[in-house]
Amino acid sequence: MTKKKSTKTTLTPPKRDHLPALNPARLIVTLQQINAMDLPTEAKQAVAASLQEATNPDAEKTEVVIATLDQDEQDAINAAQADYRKTMGRMAARGRAALEAMSDEEWQKAVDAQEAKNGD
Repeated sequence: MTKKKSTKTTLTPPKRDHLPALNPARLIVTLQQINAMDLPTEAKQAVAASLQEATNPDAEKTEVVIATLDQDEQDAINAAQADYRKTMGRMAARGRAALEAMSDEEWQKAVDAQEAKNGD
């Protein structure tokens, strides 16, 4: 068998620069300042919620976002994730079975064909 270089890409989360992350003491002062402003209550609440979210380093994690949804939506997402995992498991099992059934000659022929296609 011929070993190929890994083409795995490492994904890094995007830099959070849309809102400043405030330390707890600064957040309290900022929230007090917002509360003292002559703004509609709804606007104050929206700004305060955004600032509080920005202080949570996990605010953009999938599970945190899902936890903010209605229970029906959470249940639908959980069911879809379970279905996805089941489907991927079946696909992996089928692929594994096909590879295990393949002779060394067939494997080498497939590797050679892929290398020729890639220009290696």
